[in-house]
Amino acid sequence: MKGRYALLLAAVAGIIVILAFYAAYPILNSTKISKVMSDPASYKGKQVSLFGTVTQRFGGGFVLSDGTGTIYVTWSGALPAVGTANVYVVGEVTGGGIEIGGFHIAAAYLTASSVSVWPFE
Repeated sequence: MKGRYALLLAAVAGIIVILAFYAAYPILNSTKISKVMSDPASYKGKQVSLFGTVTQRFGGGFVLSDGTGTIYVTWSGALPAVGTANVYVVGEVTGGGIEIGGFHIAAAYLTASSVSVWPFE
């Protein structure tokens, strides 16, 4: 009987560790926006993951903020609502100098390949 409880306890502990890692994944795997924006040339053409809150929306994209900076994200899918937190974005950093939805983007921006709202904070 003790062997069963030990096995059950180990299984529960394993599930807790897996859920904790899943919850922390976007935070552990994302790049700070300030890092991308401070040296956009080194990120241009590279894929990055970002995690933050939607602060504005515009035709074809949104602005993402992570507390260290903001970046424009172009996205052809459904746009998350303004104020949506825990948005995990993966995409390619592109140079600025373009006009999107009436906004002139002079710095780097992100062309998203996926946008997800993470269920954990």
